[in-house]
Amino acid sequence: SAHQLLEYFKDPVDPIKLSKTVGAFCKQVAQKNRNTLLGILNDHQASGAFEYSAEQVARRNMTGTVMRWLSYLGDQDQEIVEKVISICKNANNMTESFQALLFLTKVTDLNLKTGAAVETINGFYKNWKDQPLVVNKWLSACASSAKGDVLKKVKELWNADFFDRQNPNMLRSLIGGIFGNIELFHQKDGAVYEFLSVSLIETDKFNSQVSARMSTALINWKKISEPYSGLLKANLQRILDTDGVSENLYEPISKSLS
Repeated sequence: SAHQLLEYFKDPVDPIKLSKTVGAFCKQVAQKNRNTLLGILNDHQASGAFEYSAEQVARRNMTGTVMRWLSYLGDQDQEIVEKVISICKNANNMTESFQALLFLTKVTDLNLKTGAAVETINGFYKNWKDQPLVVNKWLSACASSAKGDVLKKVKELWNADFFDRQNPNMLRSLIGGIFGNIELFHQKDGAVYEFLSVSLIETDKFNSQVSARMSTALINWKKISEPYSGLLKANLQRILDTDGVSENLYEPISKSLS
């Protein structure tokens, strides 16, 4: 992934260019092998009664990998999108259903009100809203979207009635999803950095250990090039300048800025 590659560079890197380069390469691989990948998905997706066995676990892992590769083709290949929608709705196991969800959230503008894909994504939440662990996975998946105004959707979730900002697992799921989405995390206007800094300041008031852990993805600002590094650094300074910031949060950020 682009995140993993970023760690290998000694000099600051443009994170968006890196992510787009990786994405373009993966898309070429997916395009060249489209029919083979779709064939594997058709032949090996789980069917019938759920079975826990080494073979079935391997099959589920394989179909998940295939769907990740196919997601690089975007939402233009309707045959694939319809296939994945069907898996998300009808899979007899959470592994395949969630991997299908990840595909759909990646290629779908989540701010849309209609459409089979967004209706399936919203339906997934409705079906599992009473299961906190699944809801957390859904939140992380939504933050991984690569289409539309993703920050707008993230803010909508952050302010949703069901979202408990004092629940560490919910916080880590949504914020962690942002960190994992390199093209959402790093924007030239710094809007996401600002959202994250404000969120950390708010979280720090009631759980300084969680805010400190979440700050670890922000303090590597020296790894990225301008304008990103300067904007991120300024938002880290904003946290330090906040009255009453905890020692747990202050220490890692101040060290990164020294």
